[in-house]
Amino acid sequence: MQSPSHPTTKPQVEVRYCLGCGYFPQASWITNEFWSEFSGTVGLTLTPVEGGRLEVLLDGEILFDRVAQGGEFPTWNSIRQMRRAVRKKLSGAVLASSESAV
Repeated sequence: MQSPSHPTTKPQVEVRYCLGCGYFPQASWITNEFWSEFSGTVGLTLTPVEGGRLEVLLDGEILFDRVAQGGEFPTWNSIRQMRRAVRKKLSGAVLASSESAV
């Protein structure tokens, strides 16, 4: 059993992609970018959806939404911004964990 001072959940990144639209290659690229930096420190989920959607969420908060971006796919710069958001979330979790241990 884990002590209450150590969080048991890690940040969750979910990539929702329109399977019928053929967005799996983009979704797998995005997921791979997260895996290459955060392997094991964040949860990664690929979720097939409909409606032309390609979305990236961090703990339920939308980081990227293709529809809201006017139909544009993520660029390398937008991937970098999303990874920064995950790093910030991870550093906040580490800080909170170290503060509760004091």
